[in-house]
Amino acid sequence: MGHSILRLRVRLAGDKGVAREFSSTAATLWNAIDRLHDEFERNRGKHSGKLPYVRLAKLEQVRTLLGVVFSPTFEIVSWVVRPAELAMAPSQVADPAEADVELDPDEEEVPV
Repeated sequence: MGHSILRLRVRLAGDKGVAREFSSTAATLWNAIDRLHDEFERNRGKHSGKLPYVRLAKLEQVRTLLGVVFSPTFEIVSWVVRPAELAMAPSQVADPAEADVELDPDEEEVPV
């Protein structure tokens, strides 16, 4: 079973004209984006046709059984007109989990 990947198209402050892909499999990031999405849903009706301008408000270290992870908190600081670079459809991104791979059942496993 593979991990789900969170993928967002974003434009970083000061990076005009360039859309980037922000991706992660971290549960702490998924939870932070989920909370941000809830805030987006509550407020988007007041800002028709605009996108949220978001900042990283806080980054906390959280100790788990597997070690230290970082838990972000995002906040919407304003709403902006959709930048041109985020208006076009996203380009296709290959998903390695969906790739067709043929395995030879007679081939020995090689330790990595």
